[in-house]
Amino acid sequence: MRFGEIYNDSLLGSQRVIGKFLWFPVTIDYQTRWLEKAKIRQICIQANKEFSMSGYLWKNYAWIDDTNGTGKTSH
Repeated sequence: MRFGEIYNDSLLGSQRVIGKFLWFPVTIDYQTRWLEKAKIRQICIQANKEFSMSGYLWKNYAWIDDTNGTGKTSH
């Protein structure tokens, strides 16, 4: 596990793509997938805006469908 500012890429509004095997159901825009490999585009948002805490979290934003290699997203 890595900690520290060197590994912290959580800037408000930044995006990343993660790839993982979905052991549990994940729903994005009313489309649910599970028990398959998937790529997900995530966006960094501020956590707990109502309490003005300085934490960030990654929110699932869109599925990445690489069936034809173009990197087309479903969002």
